Amino acid sequence: MEFKYSAYIPSTDSFVKVGQLTTKDYIELVKYITNADPLALIEAYDDVISQLTNNIDVKSLTRVDKFFILLTIRAICVGPVSYTHLR
Repeated sequence: MEFKYSAYIPSTDSFVKVGQLTTKDYIELVKYITNADPLALIEAYDDVISQLTNNIDVKSLTRVDKFFILLTIRAICVGPVSYTHLR
């Protein structure tokens, strides 16, 4: 059984089912963020959205749609606590 939850897509006023973010994918995103390469990070975000959603054409999503999906993934799979203050 796979854990699924809904993420809102504002441009279509609909919801999409999203799968759980794996630790491997999370660590990969952290590496892209740490490297400060915005183009690679955007591509990694698109890949994560594509992997975790079914039947969604990532290219048809607006920036706001992607933000809502990624924010939902963060809230459900990672949690509300940010550890950036530990640096």
